[in-house]
Amino acid sequence: MNSTSSAANEFRAIYNGYVVSFKSFGYSDEEAQVMAGRTIAIMMMINGLEGHFALPMINRALKGSKLSTANKSKTSNITGKLDKDYFESVYGKENVQQGGGNYKEIKDNINNNHAANQQANKSSNFDEHVVNEKGLENAGKGTAGTTQVAREGIGVPVTQSKNPLSPVQQYDAYGNEIVYRTMSPEQFKQFERTGIMPATTETSVSPVLKYSSKYNGITVKIVVKPGTFSQLEKIGISANKPASTQFPNMSTQTGKWMNTNTRFKVEGGQMTTQLGQGKGIEIFNKNIVHFEKVK
Repeated sequence: MNSTSSAANEFRAIYNGYVVSFKSFGYSDEEAQVMAGRTIAIMMMINGLEGHFALPMINRALKGSKLSTANKSKTSNITGKLDKDYFESVYGKENVQQGGGNYKEIKDNINNNHAANQQANKSSNFDEHVVNEKGLENAGKGTAGTTQVAREGIGVPVTQSKNPLSPVQQYDAYGNEIVYRTMSPEQFKQFERTGIMPATTETSVSPVLKYSSKYNGITVKIVVKPGTFSQLEKIGISANKPASTQFPNMSTQTGKWMNTNTRFKVEGGQMTTQLGQGKGIEIFNKNIVHFEKVK
């Protein structure tokens, strides 16, 4: 079939769409092309290829995937034939067999290749890497993806600090730091809309849900990247003697601090972090991975 025909171009568009999709998950160009070829080969195995490629069959198999139109404009001027040599160059010889071939052999080859690829991903912790990247890309996304985020374990406490006066008590599976803040409904709406936690006067956060939720308003769980509180401690001030005991090398200066520093204060058997209105809240907001209403 001449590759300048509409069906041929749309077929290549589907293939190129798969390549783009796999590359977005971290595969190299070569790996993405191999995976795209295997995916199309599976579609061919399921629906058959009898002298021409039936696009409606693939669209039905893909259930209307948007990939069917991806990069379509880039394929309209490609020349050549969609023959055995073309399929072998794109999908690999092991995945292409002409009419009358052994269905089971093709199926076994595809399944074996797919299983090998899954094992390679598992060995390299590829899935974990993708999940963690998703977590970081969720910064400021708020509650819109709460179900997906929970399924990935982002913001789900798995580790508890042994020090009850640590400014962070809970960590998720990726080392993200979990704290809480109670705010007004208006502030929460602004937080949801912008992804930036609004500052008040001291802008306090607590590592303890029970302590934070005793205040009136909406209590929010806020998840920040690993090391966020280490950054906040570098510009920190000990606000009282118990805090100085925890941070013996931290400044105890008095006076104006809200635009340049953070403050750490032991109260109610836990360590409150006061982010202020300047540098502290700026560091905190830049590191937000996820937040959600908990009360």
